Amino acid sequence: LAQETLARTSLAGPWCCVGGSLLAMAQQHPGSGYQDNYGGRYASGAFGPQGGYNFQQPGGGAASPPAGASPCGGYSPDGKPLLPPPGRSNEMNDFFFGAAICIVAGAALGGTCLFFTMRAVEFLQLTYLMVFGVLLAVMDTPFLKSIKGVAETKLYVGKYCNFITRVTGKGVVLIFLGSALFMTIWDNLQSFFIRFLAVLFCSFPVFVGFVAVVIGFVKSNRLDKARKHMQHIVDYGGDSQFAS
Repeated sequence: LAQETLARTSLAGPWCCVGGSLLAMAQQHPGSGYQDNYGGRYASGAFGPQGGYNFQQPGGGAASPPAGASPCGGYSPDGKPLLPPPGRSNEMNDFFFGAAICIVAGAALGGTCLFFTMRAVEFLQLTYLMVFGVLLAVMDTPFLKSIKGVAETKLYVGKYCNFITRVTGKGVVLIFLGSALFMTIWDNLQSFFIRFLAVLFCSFPVFVGFVAVVIGFVKSNRLDKARKHMQHIVDYGGDSQFAS
């Protein structure tokens, strides 16, 4: 037992010396932090700021991100955000929302005129068009996203009308709604001003719909090429002769 105790003491001796040296260094430099405090750039005992920026306040510690920068995702050396700020709406969704509002406005205007002229069938048709326009507007609205009804409407539309949640499908629906709205108003209302508004309200949704169909086709084509490329890599083990 005495020999075993002596052996343990001889093994622990060097570690005790190392621990004593580290304790003496810590007493000579109090509050230095984990990584030598990065040369004293940050507050005592603290770590460096996370997130990719390194702005220093006069009183120590990390400063807040620059104005207009995203609070997450980090920053480039010139202070510009590497990722867009959260909550910024997509420009394509804004165009979809504007096209849907045109459908709703045109259908409401034409339906009001047809209601007072006692044309029930055409009025019912424009009512259906206005309902679909409202659904499209709710799907892409940049406003009132936190309202419970808006969130539930998006959920049910995505569940039962998933076709209009796709870029290509939304473009096809906009082309159909714009064309049907224009033909209904043009054939049943003779006012020059109403027809001018029909052209104004219907041309924009049809244009956005055609652009959306083209964009959806291009994206689908690129995705299909990427899928085939990955399939070649999996099948031939990354051989560049076949992967290309």
